[in-house]
Amino acid sequence: MLEINYGKRLGFKKPMWTWVTDQAISLMQIELQLTFELGLADNEEMPMLLWFEDYLIGVRLYALREMLNALDLASKPRHLRRSERKNRQLPPPEPTNDMALLQARMEIIQGSFRMLLALQYIGLMNAPTEAVAKSIASRFAVRIQTMLSSYRLPHELTFADFLQSTAMAVTGQDQSDANLGLQRVVLNSIKSLNGTGFYLEQVGKRSKADARTRRDVQQMRRVILSNILVLRQLATGSIDQESTTACASLKYHPNLITVVLGKKTG
Repeated sequence: MLEINYGKRLGFKKPMWTWVTDQAISLMQIELQLTFELGLADNEEMPMLLWFEDYLIGVRLYALREMLNALDLASKPRHLRRSERKNRQLPPPEPTNDMALLQARMEIIQGSFRMLLALQYIGLMNAPTEAVAKSIASRFAVRIQTMLSSYRLPHELTFADFLQSTAMAVTGQDQSDANLGLQRVVLNSIKSLNGTGFYLEQVGKRSKADARTRRDVQQMRRVILSNILVLRQLATGSIDQESTTACASLKYHPNLITVVLGKKTG
């Protein structure tokens, strides 16, 4: 099957597992993205869904790199393949457009995850109450563990893993000073969003990028710029927290979050 799909025999361990992993995770991503597009996710559970997609993209990128390295190796003469397997000194092949877009998406998701936590922490977005937190735990079982049960991934994620990641993102090493911790979360969010530029430029330089890919890149750039503007206002303390509220929207991208600031009513 792999030889039919890729035109070459892939000489590396577990080629079928790698291919199936990519296919399975892409389907999981589609299901998560539809959750956003259809408005099925509440603001309180968005960090959980972003955290899970971040994990999925990381696993998928690993599988795609394995596949890309195998394809690159299969295209070389036999003596070079033996040499590369022996010393692995040759540089890895250039990532494809799909991989660059996935990497950019992961950076955006990581930045959005931290951003939502920061907004909840300072009260611009509603933080989960005790009752809502219990509801989110049950939604984790319904949304995430149900998907994981259909395919065995390298790690068995639990709701405790999500809570631990959330705590580390908010507090980290600055538990003695909440303001320093919040500032670090905001700066890390900006760093993640700025990091997408490298990958999006890779896609933009290639003539093989189709109209859909170019549109996706353009939409991603709008999400990045809009969210960075909000984060910079948070970093400088120029947002009036008493009269301002924030909400997550799909203003610029069908399934990537853009934070919109507004005035409190009532």
